[in-house]
Amino acid sequence: MAKQERGLRFQPAGGTKAPQVPTGKKQRLSIERLANDGRGIAFIEGRTWFVSGALAGEEVEARVLGAHGKVVEARTERVFTASASRREAPCKLAGKCGGCSVQHLPHDEQLALKQRMLAEQLTRVAGVEPDEWA
Repeated sequence: MAKQERGLRFQPAGGTKAPQVPTGKKQRLSIERLANDGRGIAFIEGRTWFVSGALAGEEVEARVLGAHGKVVEARTERVFTASASRREAPCKLAGKCGGCSVQHLPHDEQLALKQRMLAEQLTRVAGVEPDEWA
């Protein structure tokens, strides 16, 4: 008899797996910061949520696009509390084509985000602490 038939399947350390978050589920989230790709990051019940269309400091309702392990991919459906930085994206295709992930941020804040991302990568990967930007 196979192990699966006897109920001896592998169990990860710490007990049983938490149930997956179903695709399509809506969840209210507080966005803590931005990921390197411009998506908002929130944390709930041991899971990390990556939310497209959300900014740091915002309270949003997001729809789950998919989940794997402790990572949930979601899209902003509604903004309850908007960031003071939020603006209307100048591109009419923003949010559809994927090329304008941070157009809802003012240009100077887009540059600051990209500089922060570069500085973090230089520090983490190359062990270099960049000086002030020119």
